[in-house]
Amino acid sequence: ALLREAIGGLRQLHGEQHPHTLAAMGNLNGVLAAQGKFEAAEQIEWRVLDFRRETLGEDHPHTLVSKYNLANRLYARANYDEAELLLQGVWKTRSSRDGQSHPESLKCLAMLGSVAKAQGDYEEAERLYRDVLAFNDELPEDHRFILRCKANLASAISRQSGRDSEAEQLLSEVYDGMRQTLGDEHGDTRKAKENLSKLRALLLEDERKTGR
Repeated sequence: ALLREAIGGLRQLHGEQHPHTLAAMGNLNGVLAAQGKFEAAEQIEWRVLDFRRETLGEDHPHTLVSKYNLANRLYARANYDEAELLLQGVWKTRSSRDGQSHPESLKCLAMLGSVAKAQGDYEEAERLYRDVLAFNDELPEDHRFILRCKANLASAISRQSGRDSEAEQLLSEVYDGMRQTLGDEHGDTRKAKENLSKLRALLLEDERKTGR
């Protein structure tokens, strides 16, 4: 409520398209998304994007941020084709202007991997996640983003027939890295532990069935 009031005040003071107003709308968008109100967040992000396109241009950094944020909202609502189209445009601009290894470029590429995985294209998802890890030369191996990317890579691999052992090894590395950097009680660490336990249970079941 306070944030909406602040946006109303900024609109009266500066106008709808002023950077301060758009920044506040972006903050509200983030709050709504955190509350799971993805449709409302998507509507706001479309407005912010339209204003930034009009006032800043298609390839301005703030416009690219809005496109990426909107793609996230679309992904959350399973609008994968629209999300992919936006992300491909952001990746093209980011990678050519800032370089493939720039953290913002890597974020976009990883999100494309998540879209591919959500659509069931696990080979493409694997390729994209591997590209993120290959292009990265700025973030340390134990960075949270890199660990999450490895976890997603393991997930994409595990969904391809006969590759559970490969996925288990990678996910084990992720779990150890998260324990060291985030701690045992962090949500990401717990999720990695849970996924690793499930994968190991599947491997044990396969061994039991095959008699190995």
